[in-house]
Amino acid sequence: PAAPVVDPSAVGTYDVKYPDGTMAKTVINADGTFVDTDSKGVEEKGMFTRNGDKDCFDPEGDKPAECWTSSAPGADGSFTSTSPDGKTTVTVSRASP
Repeated sequence: PAAPVVDPSAVGTYDVKYPDGTMAKTVINADGTFVDTDSKGVEEKGMFTRNGDKDCFDPEGDKPAECWTSSAPGADGSFTSTSPDGKTTVTVSRASP
């Protein structure tokens, strides 16, 4: 099967800040894969898709996919993204090269 096509504007490395100040990193690749790295260095990999304002992450293994609702980017390019249950909102910004 053909590889999924990822919105080119989504491809890149992002810093993710949780409400408690904890930082994580997400990398979206052009082939539709993602790698999340939490504050302890633990990686989670899987497939990424964007559907309108929803950024969906389908991790490898048995964990279910999650679609986070993202705001429009601000002047600095950062945006907020809210978890499917509405309980967590993170601030996402492009990582410095």
